[in-house]
Amino acid sequence: MLNGKVAIVSGGTGAIGREICRVLAREGARVAFSFHQNETAAEALQMELTELGAPAVLRRALGADDESAIEAFCQQVDEEWDG
Repeated sequence: MLNGKVAIVSGGTGAIGREICRVLAREGARVAFSFHQNETAAEALQMELTELGAPAVLRRALGADDESAIEAFCQQVDEEWDG
């Protein structure tokens, strides 16, 4: 079980990323994920994860090679969920 753990998933609304988010949520993790274009799909996934009992945070896509954006996303998640 991942109760109390935080998972960060890049590309959470893609087919694989969405399923990873679901598995993590079912295991009890809090899930933060990014999305690229489809904000409606991202909001639907956030709602689904919340209904599974897992707090979820979403952010518009991060550049995989943009270290500062990734660090900022992780810091925002850390602040939002009090470390």
